[in-house]
Amino acid sequence: MTATRRRELVPDDRAPAQARRFVAGVVGARHPRLDDAILLTSELVTNSVEHSRSRRMGVAITVIVTLSGQALRVCVIDAGSATWGNHEESDTLMEAGRGLRLVARLARNWGRYPLQSAPEGRVVWFELAQPESR
Repeated sequence: MTATRRRELVPDDRAPAQARRFVAGVVGARHPRLDDAILLTSELVTNSVEHSRSRRMGVAITVIVTLSGQALRVCVIDAGSATWGNHEESDTLMEAGRGLRLVARLARNWGRYPLQSAPEGRVVWFELAQPESR
C-alpha cells in the first residue's frame, strides 16, 4: 500500500521547521528512517528558501511525501534558480554547501529535474530504503 501527502509552504525562514513537522507527522515517530527523512527534507527545503526563486517570487515550496512498504520518498518542488548547483563542488570545511552531500550519502537514490508544468521550476527528491531492504 502506498500513501502520498503534500503540503505547500510559504518560502520563508519558517518553511524548514514546518517541513520537518509535516514529514514527522506523515512518517510517524516509529518509522526507522524518520531522523534521516527529517534531516534531508530540512536540507532540501532550506536550499529552496535560500537559493530558488520561490522566496523572491512568492511562489510556494511544495513538499510531497510518499510512503510505501519498500521506501520513503520526499520531493521538494520550488520555482527553480539560475543554476542547478553541484554537491560535488562544495568544500567539506565550508559551513554552507553540504546539504546535497548529506542527501547523496544517506539516500538510497536522489535526483533533480525540471518541473514539466513550469520548466523554470524544479523538483529535488530523495528516497530512503526501509532498513530490511537496504
